[in-house]
Amino acid sequence: MTINIVLMTNQKETAEGFPLVVLFSQNGVKKKKKIAFCKENHFIASEQLISSRHPDYDLLIPILLEIKLRIRKIMLLGIKDIEKAYNILFAMDFSQIGFIEYAEKLIFEMNALALNYGKHNLKAQNKQLGNVKAYKNVVERFRDFGENVSLQNLDYEILMRFRNYHLSIGNSKSTVHMYLRTLRSTYNK
Repeated sequence: MTINIVLMTNQKETAEGFPLVVLFSQNGVKKKKKIAFCKENHFIASEQLISSRHPDYDLLIPILLEIKLRIRKIMLLGIKDIEKAYNILFAMDFSQIGFIEYAEKLIFEMNALALNYGKHNLKAQNKQLGNVKAYKNVVERFRDFGENVSLQNLDYEILMRFRNYHLSIGNSKSTVHMYLRTLRSTYNK
């Protein structure tokens, strides 16, 4: 089995570049997980890393180095099953992470990304900062309902209590549904 960090130049290039993926392969069976996007001239294929010229270098390099370290551990363990290796590499234990804590970390990362955009693209920075404000607003409104809820235990009943409370205090249906969509987006990220 091989596990590599690969720039998928055979796929369509977007404005951000080509997909940067972790590619698992064994006996013709392949599985991949997209990590980020990268321009062809920002990727060092021999090292399976991005160059310091990549616009998101500060954010991506620690993630890529951690992935490379985990890949080495998987190879040393001699794991031959692609699914098992994939689960070991990308599995996270969400049982101890609170939803509010997770959302605050996500907002912090989004804010850092927005500030990084400022170096290159003011319009993208303003868009990202607007998203950060929207996420902060919804997380603050959800705090009373999700303070002690782990990410794994967030369920329909909690969301319905949140929805019913906001409808009862006079918020419109579209506003409440926007809150729920933002919570879903937070959870899915």
